[in-house]
Amino acid sequence: MIPYKSLRPMAVPKTLEVRLELLRAIGDLMAEARSEGAVQKYDPDQPRVPDGNPDGGQWINEGSSQGSADNQTNIVVAARRKQLEAECDAQYNRDMALCRMVRTPLCYERAMARYVACMGEEPLPPLRF
Repeated sequence: MIPYKSLRPMAVPKTLEVRLELLRAIGDLMAEARSEGAVQKYDPDQPRVPDGNPDGGQWINEGSSQGSADNQTNIVVAARRKQLEAECDAQYNRDMALCRMVRTPLCYERAMARYVACMGEEPLPPLRF
């Protein structure tokens, strides 16, 4: 049986000298990457702006005091946002429980309007149905 041609490595050089040269080049590149002089672009321990903030996910510069102050502000904003979401979710669940008893489309519409107002930190419209 003849093996399928695409299984044969086509890009591998045929001469031993060229293969050895490629292996040496790869080894040199790997050694250079491991050396202390190599630039590390990713640090998994570097702090980031919390979710819920417009700049969420961005890296925080640890070297400046401004970055530290911004970090504290971002943490407070994110905590407030999570608290607001929890309060609005609880209000929406109470409204939906009432709407399930009443079963009118207007009630569901008003419940969603109240949820949107709550998330925008606006006064809640009445739940009329």
